[in-house]
Amino acid sequence: MTYAPVPPPPTPKKSNTGLIIGIILGVVVLVCVGCGVGVWALGWWAEKKTNEILDQLPTGEALPPAAQAGSHTVRYEVEGSGEALLNWARGTGGQDSENAQLPWTKEIVVNDDNFGLLVSAVPRGKDTTVKSCRILIDGQERKKVEPKSGAAICTFTFVGKP
Repeated sequence: MTYAPVPPPPTPKKSNTGLIIGIILGVVVLVCVGCGVGVWALGWWAEKKTNEILDQLPTGEALPPAAQAGSHTVRYEVEGSGEALLNWARGTGGQDSENAQLPWTKEIVVNDDNFGLLVSAVPRGKDTTVKSCRILIDGQERKKVEPKSGAAICTFTFVGKP
């Protein structure tokens, strides 16, 4: 009796464990790097927006006693070109507004030693550019804002006497 040759035993399958672990580790590293970049970008954006908001918060400064006369000349200025909607505070209460061509100025007299001021300029057309707004009290610049784009808002709190 003749026997047929016995086939060799099958070769053991190569293990893909190393490849699978490598792929999983690679995906985890990519996710971690992506999250890190995302957190950094969010922090950068938040700091930028916070600084923009802080630049527009009211500030107050006490003047030397000689400048605390009870009557102050306030001058609002908005630089730019085109038509804008302008709003401004009267100083001791109330606001006024108008549509006007830029550049624009408004002068008021406030008979008080403690008051809040505001001027805002909102572009009325696509060709309007608002370059800056300023608040001057008795000829001295107290606030200036140069927006990167769009509207400009200047606020200032005047504290002459406690």
